[in-house]
Amino acid sequence: MGKTWKAIFFCPYYSERIVWYVSSPYKARKMMNAQLCGVKRRLKRYRDMTEGVDYWLELTPLFETDPDIGVPDHAIR
Repeated sequence: MGKTWKAIFFCPYYSERIVWYVSSPYKARKMMNAQLCGVKRRLKRYRDMTEGVDYWLELTPLFETDPDIGVPDHAIR
């Protein structure tokens, strides 16, 4: 079973908070890049911003402790 990551893109200047559920941190960076860039280069609204200061990406691994989040087995008859 593959891991699932919760990626949250924050940009306080534009009041943006976008959540993605991805399969790896690499995919999260690709999603953030797609948010920031057009076809060839960075969108004008993000052009003068720096990562970590004006916007950032927060990654959280999901289902690390208990992958079974459904009904407990003893409740099923």
